[in-house]
Amino acid sequence: LSPVCLGSLRRAASINAEYMGNFKENSLEQFCINFTNEKLQSYFNENIIKSEQEEYIRESVFWTPIDVPDNEDLIVLIESSTKGPLKKPGFYEVLDSQCRNAQPDTEAFYQEMVSVWKKNKSMKTARPPKKKKYRLRGRSSETAKAHRG
Repeated sequence: LSPVCLGSLRRAASINAEYMGNFKENSLEQFCINFTNEKLQSYFNENIIKSEQEEYIRESVFWTPIDVPDNEDLIVLIESSTKGPLKKPGFYEVLDSQCRNAQPDTEAFYQEMVSVWKKNKSMKTARPPKKKKYRLRGRSSETAKAHRG
């Protein structure tokens, strides 16, 4: 991403993750780190916890089942592509399209994310008046929130 694009959209990604601390604002880089953590957690949940529990069932092992949170909605919202199965632009694709504009526009970024993803359970729009915001819910309460800057 160009410095102009990052400068214009720097405030678009603001992180509030329990495992990363509670930050009022943060960088796109921190958003990417948190997203990577979400992907790793999803992989761990699916390939370790769920598969072990399925094996316990097959082997009639007595154990206390673990309720594993599903963060697939958040992952899809962030990495979806108009070329993918959903044919919807995700966070990265919308951000990329804004960065390609001569003057990146955080309001246009916000409007597109809300209009495309308003029905996704991970997308939560905050109540107006002062600033329009949206929140992305992950495994640890609110993992990311973005707003126009």
